[in-house]
Amino acid sequence: MVLNEAKKSFEEKYKNTITHVDKRTKNYRELILRVVNIHTSNSQELKKAKYLLRDGLRTLFLYDFYYETQDKDYFISAWTSEEELYRKLSPEHKFRLIEVREKIMPFFYLEKKIWNKAKSREVISNEEFEEFWWRKASDALFYVEIMTPFTEGMDYGKPLHVYTQLVDVVLDIKEYEKDWSESLPNILYIKLSQLNGKIPNTLDGALKKIKDSHINKELLDIAKKRIEELSEFDFSNCQFLKDRIMEKYNSLQELLSWLKWM
Repeated sequence: MVLNEAKKSFEEKYKNTITHVDKRTKNYRELILRVVNIHTSNSQELKKAKYLLRDGLRTLFLYDFYYETQDKDYFISAWTSEEELYRKLSPEHKFRLIEVREKIMPFFYLEKKIWNKAKSREVISNEEFEEFWWRKASDALFYVEIMTPFTEGMDYGKPLHVYTQLVDVVLDIKEYEKDWSESLPNILYIKLSQLNGKIPNTLDGALKKIKDSHINKELLDIAKKRIEELSEFDFSNCQFLKDRIMEKYNSLQELLSWLKWM
């Protein structure tokens, strides 16, 4: 009876979690599938790409939840989801995807290291922080590899990585108060931890302190540097992707202009 109840609780938790992930990533999935649609209009191929991408997002989000909370239920769910994903791939595609996974998983450890430093108010060098930003949202490379068989070998890794980084940073700002209350990794909190005084628990307070210490300019400079790295990418067949990147950058710029919040 107890085992049945535990299984039911686990299944309910998994169902609620993936429902949350699917809802949260809806626009992101649609953007990536729009990129795929440039290369194929075959409905069966698009359907296959859609479900593989969904499964990939679920897998890495579950791993992320595990590293943030150390809740083993998330690890079990992530591992199960990952194995189901691999079963749907050719051996060659599975091998390439595992290679990408091995390259990006260290980010979860880096994030944990940086977050632990932030919580204990240890010094985080500018180099450490820039590496953290540069590797942030590395999961985008996993999703890009999932889509590779559907994009005729075109590599969208760099632009989708930059876009995903901007999405993550904008969300960190918008969800600052929630992350603060739940002690979840947040890029504003990480930067504020390096300043003297109390770390604000409100977004207005955090943005004021960020602006007063000129950290807003530092964050925008890093974002600009990442966008400049896309100067040689050919957006001629996907102008919409470039537009979305700049929209996210403009959103970041607006959020960090604290005076607009007064």
